[in-house]
Amino acid sequence: MAHEVGKPVMLGRAELERATALVDQTIAELMTMSGDAPYVDDQRAHASRMVITKRFPIGVVGAITPFNFPINLVLHKVLPAIATGCPIIVKPSERTHAISKRLADIFSDAGMPAGAIQFDFADDGPAHARMLAADPRVAFLSFTGSDTVGRLLARDAAGKPQIMELGGSAAVYVGDDADVEVAAKKCAMGAMAYAGQVCISVQRIYVHKHVFGSFRDAFLHEVSAISPKNPLMDGHILGPMIDEASAKRIIDHCHALYAAQLLISPAVSDKRFVTPAVLTGIDQMLPLIQTEAFAPVAILGDVNGLEEAIHKMNGTPYGLQSGVFTNRIQDALLAHNQLRGGAVYINDVPTVRIDKLSYGGDGASGSGREGIRDVMQAYTTSRHLIFS
Repeated sequence: MAHEVGKPVMLGRAELERATALVDQTIAELMTMSGDAPYVDDQRAHASRMVITKRFPIGVVGAITPFNFPINLVLHKVLPAIATGCPIIVKPSERTHAISKRLADIFSDAGMPAGAIQFDFADDGPAHARMLAADPRVAFLSFTGSDTVGRLLARDAAGKPQIMELGGSAAVYVGDDADVEVAAKKCAMGAMAYAGQVCISVQRIYVHKHVFGSFRDAFLHEVSAISPKNPLMDGHILGPMIDEASAKRIIDHCHALYAAQLLISPAVSDKRFVTPAVLTGIDQMLPLIQTEAFAPVAILGDVNGLEEAIHKMNGTPYGLQSGVFTNRIQDALLAHNQLRGGAVYINDVPTVRIDKLSYGGDGASGSGREGIRDVMQAYTTSRHLIFS
């Protein structure tokens, strides 16, 4: 991963640990997935009937995955297919062919039947992905990637069940009762790790006006200690952008702003290596707020309280995950009730995925939910056997 996509080795190790746990979790879920014998005797017309319900594979699954988690995101789609008996065709990112070929070898060495798991290594990316989505032999489409490509694929696969895990503009609120030092440290990690190339990377931070100054200073201190390093160097979280075009894109976005809005100005240190950027005073309708930055960028803003923060946090097309730093249970419950998306983290950043839980978003962040149990249900359909 460090060689092929520039993922820092410490983050790559964490992904491998998660992958091992995913295998164990799939086995555990498979042991509990069973049929049912629903009771229908309460209706007089069916008093003499007995019902058995089983779940059956939906058919061939088409899975399309991005570069940033080349092992974990593939396993989130493939392991439920193995567990439920669905053949699966995986179209990995063209940037991760070496990793994906190693995965294919592992499945083959493990004794998977020929054709049960197929990898499409075509280099024409979107074209083959769209062919896979539209193919009538594919019964289910699972896609993780940008909302732009996701919308195209959703149209191509119209009429099929789908899971679309798309982008985000993840936001955090820091309350006036929060531990500012802890929040600053976690937000710096959540914004800058893996050069921000994570759909739940912290992009927007709304801070109560009473603690904005102290949070800003603590956050700038934390971010200033982070610099891009060779991803093979252990102990570092910030590596290169995936390509030079991505590096240039974020530099151009930031340099189009007024100098006063750049608390830390980004720079390209070596082609794909971009130093962190911290911005403030950004209009809510600008692209850096309304679209996914996918870069080591954090935008700070002050608010009068949680209600204003929720309004701004919900003020983009996305809704994936969010974080709220507070010690007030009523604020935690309010955030849970009103923030869009699949999860709200209290006293932590949203740049976390708990693999045992359902995972997904609303609006431009996609539809459906991933998670081994959820996907095993999605990859199967129920069928009743009714005795009279």
